Amino acid sequence: MFIRWVFAAAALFGGIGFVVACSTTSNGSSVTTAQASTDTAVALCTRFNDCAPAYMNLAFGSVTECQTRYAATVGRGVGANGSNLTADELESCAKALPAASCADVLGRSLPAVCHGPAGSLADGAPCSDDSQCLNKKCKSSGPNTTCGICGSPAAAGGACITSDDCADAMGCAASVCVAFGATGSTCDAAHPCNSTLACVAGKCGPVQAAGAACKSSSECDQLHGIICDGKACTKISFVSAPATCGLLGGVYTLCSNGATCTGIAATGMGSCTAAPKDGTACNVDGGAKCEDPAKCVSGVCTTSDPATCK
Repeated sequence: MFIRWVFAAAALFGGIGFVVACSTTSNGSSVTTAQASTDTAVALCTRFNDCAPAYMNLAFGSVTECQTRYAATVGRGVGANGSNLTADELESCAKALPAASCADVLGRSLPAVCHGPAGSLADGAPCSDDSQCLNKKCKSSGPNTTCGICGSPAAAGGACITSDDCADAMGCAASVCVAFGATGSTCDAAHPCNSTLACVAGKCGPVQAAGAACKSSSECDQLHGIICDGKACTKISFVSAPATCGLLGGVYTLCSNGATCTGIAATGMGSCTAAPKDGTACNVDGGAKCEDPAKCVSGVCTTSDPATCK
């Protein structure tokens, strides 16, 4: 698919990207690539905010910031080497996203129109977007690179680096592709439930609201900012850099907009350090992370560009 999800502890988003060289129509499309990219970013970020507002806050701070970040990168496959993706197909995906269920959106099972056509690059060719590849999968080369290698999506039991290396409706757990558990499925660290569900006593089921008894945060409604304090599901709060973060007055307080809580002392409190901007220095061995969807490549926050993957 040309829309790609990477599931991580700090954010449910990632790797949606494209490069827009101009705002004219391409390949006979009736909509400009820039407009289709903006429409897709709006639909994507709005739907994620509906389904996982806490993670939206963590990663971007606001829906507007999410839309701004991804409107600048979401159409990278249009016009890329080997890609047959058009602006019209991107626009069709944008129109289909609002009707997708939260279980599908968070479970890597997007509408069929969001899968796009196959590209022409054979397995093993360098790539940056799924749309470039014959088998529709640009497999990650690692967590700190914006380039990958064309291949086939891994089936259940196959090796993976990120969830995006796996076939649709699967995630990467313990470096192995597994299907997300539905209600009643057995669950543990290696067999995660769909993000809309909780893992309670080894079974996927409804998430618990604030105040409910719990043993781990996997039982609570984390998508809406509720975690387990060891006894009960508890609502967390968010602050913006450079505010104080950590355990404040008995409330778990996290940094928003991709900021990192650094310098946590014995008191359990630290300070929110803002994410480095694109093109600025970053450090993969600690410190703040780059703003999504950028990655720290060779010490610099970098967004994906198919033209650089050769």
